[in-house]
Amino acid sequence: MSFTVVVCNEGHRIHAAHRLAGKTLPCPKCGVPVTVPEAKADPLSDTAVLRILGDSTVSTQAASVADEPTTRACPKCSVQIGLYLSVCPFCHCYAGAVSDYWEKMLGDAAPSKRQTA
Repeated sequence: MSFTVVVCNEGHRIHAAHRLAGKTLPCPKCGVPVTVPEAKADPLSDTAVLRILGDSTVSTQAASVADEPTTRACPKCSVQIGLYLSVCPFCHCYAGAVSDYWEKMLGDAAPSKRQTA
């Protein structure tokens, strides 16, 4: 059960049930008449929330992300592997992009610079 906090003229705090809204009752401590206020309506309707949120451009962006590929072919065995895997789980071939660090360290031997037939 939810309650509304009401303060009488003498400063006593009273917890009144929502079903008592609109009624005038005596304060249990001092007897001064206290009116329990009506429950406040929620100021935001569903339409107002949709207006605040704006267009449905988010769903369009989500659809374009879903269209991007999530797999790619392994350069050695051509099996479809995850887009961000660096090693093929089937043939254990290195399938990821070589970082700048390794390109500098390996020079011409780096796989990204190697000529493939």
